[in-house]
Amino acid sequence: MKRLEFKMMNPMDDMWIYFDGKPIKYKTSYGHRIYSYETQSDSVEIEIYHYNEVALKHYILFHIIFFLISILGIFNKRYDKRCVSVKYKAILKLNEASNVVAKYNGNFNKEGAINLETDLEYEVLENTKEKDLNAIKRLKKLKLINFFIILLLIAILITAIVLSNK
Repeated sequence: MKRLEFKMMNPMDDMWIYFDGKPIKYKTSYGHRIYSYETQSDSVEIEIYHYNEVALKHYILFHIIFFLISILGIFNKRYDKRCVSVKYKAILKLNEASNVVAKYNGNFNKEGAINLETDLEYEVLENTKEKDLNAIKRLKKLKLINFFIILLLIAILITAIVLSNK
């Protein structure tokens, strides 16, 4: 049985990490995620993904509902304005006890999304970081929708006040 200790340093919110196609539960330590994975094989395939939730199919409907529930967005989660999507895939050759430290490269000017620090042999199949232009457009639309919802609520409030005074 071979054991892999995988530490993801400062992961983005909603970053998904799979080992051999399976999600693994993790522990959090000082904002870092620590994964422990055991396998019989000599290698493990690691996949790391991050997609913007704004890019999901029916997200505008969910955004409107949560905007109203969170008292006009006051308690709503802020979205990543950079709209970066990450895709990383690598195959690691394991020892009996293997340690890997992965760091997210937040600087958009540098190449690669994830950098691995390990003594193990590994082959990187995919390591991309790109701006999602559709998500950026949707963020602009969501701001416009929020503005019109606030205007609509103000108009309803003014109408209610005027009608109650008659």
